Amino acid sequence: VANLWPGVHTTIGSGHRRDGFRLRMSFRGDRIGSMRFHRPYTRQEAYIVTVPGQWYSPQGEPQWERIIAVDSQGNEHDATPKASARVAAAELGFPDDGRHIAFSFDPPRKIQFKGTGLKFVLPRPKPDEDPAEWSVGLCQPGKLERWRKSE
Repeated sequence: VANLWPGVHTTIGSGHRRDGFRLRMSFRGDRIGSMRFHRPYTRQEAYIVTVPGQWYSPQGEPQWERIIAVDSQGNEHDATPKASARVAAAELGFPDDGRHIAFSFDPPRKIQFKGTGLKFVLPRPKPDEDPAEWSVGLCQPGKLERWRKSE
């Protein structure tokens, strides 16, 4: 993503009458951000988003370096992929110590981790409600918090 389309906003979607959607996103220097549904063109109440865990690195297997979860009082804490908590951000690390893949979720949501993949439900926005957003991009190893705060 790095500086390919900085500041460009786009919309993608399906044109099917029954279950179509419109997903808005923006391309920034180190991320595809603010991915969210546009309510008038999103017909289902929720969509399942899947990021397959089929990553490859010649130096070895990637692994989850950090997962930031949020408890019922809104306090953040580190979690494991097996935890049953709402996730605010996650960092998938690669052994070559280059860039890691970072994810952020606003508001935090339940994420199902399967190996190095993940799956979550993104709801259709309710009237007069900010839509749920998520971002994916590249961060420096161990710098998930800084990447997340720079959105």
